[in-house]
Amino acid sequence: QQIVAQNALKPLEFVVRRNDTSLTTTVTPELVPETGAGRIGVFAWVDPVIAAVAEGSAAAAAGLAVADVIESVDGVPVSHTMEVGRVLAASSGSVEIVVRRAGDRLAVMADPGRERVLGVAFATLQAPTPDYSFFAAVGRGVTESLQILTTSIRSLRLLFQGVELTSAVAGPVRISYFIGDVTTAGLSIGVGAALRSLFNFLALLSVVLFFMNLLPIPVLDGGQIVLATVEWVRGRAAKPRTVYRYQMVGSALILVLLVFAVFGDILFLAGR
Repeated sequence: QQIVAQNALKPLEFVVRRNDTSLTTTVTPELVPETGAGRIGVFAWVDPVIAAVAEGSAAAAAGLAVADVIESVDGVPVSHTMEVGRVLAASSGSVEIVVRRAGDRLAVMADPGRERVLGVAFATLQAPTPDYSFFAAVGRGVTESLQILTTSIRSLRLLFQGVELTSAVAGPVRISYFIGDVTTAGLSIGVGAALRSLFNFLALLSVVLFFMNLLPIPVLDGGQIVLATVEWVRGRAAKPRTVYRYQMVGSALILVLLVFAVFGDILFLAGR
């Protein structure tokens, strides 16, 4: 998933096993305009077993419970979670949810609302996390930080290849929302998972801000590095008026970007 997400519009070679036979094929991940990530339309098979029900959600109001297995939605049989989402998105109004609970079949009515969301979390695939020593963990952290940095650099190119800027560029409001969303999702598993999710997100955010700060834009540190380099090459300091105008251009660019990001945040919250 990480390789696909980082290589939108770039042909990738896949080796798959089918009926004990290895096949090689080339797939070009499509660009997701809202995020700038790559997608090939392949997802892990996850059985529709409810692992958590959000308080006050449509699922809670309908009486769905943990360990319920969803068998059909709006009269359409479903065998994995992607089908549940697809049927909900194509439906309207209240839908009938048929579940299997302790060997019995139970039908309930639920209203997913405008967003077509039940408010349940499914039992996802569990991947064991290896234990790292202190130095191995530091090395792993450096590797993941470099991967995030590489993805950020590639994202600049994708900004001019069909990315929906109002969705891909997040401002302070949306970032705060994501922090709360990530932490809440982790709490459905446990406090430890919530803290790991929170710190992982904050680490990602720190690396992205580090990269953004080094862009050659006046006012930012990257712009100051460019100015210092020009002065070093010329062998003399720039005139105060030149520096002033240089900084004003940078301030204007940052202000425009901030207004654009906040506007995108408003559209995002309005659509929730």
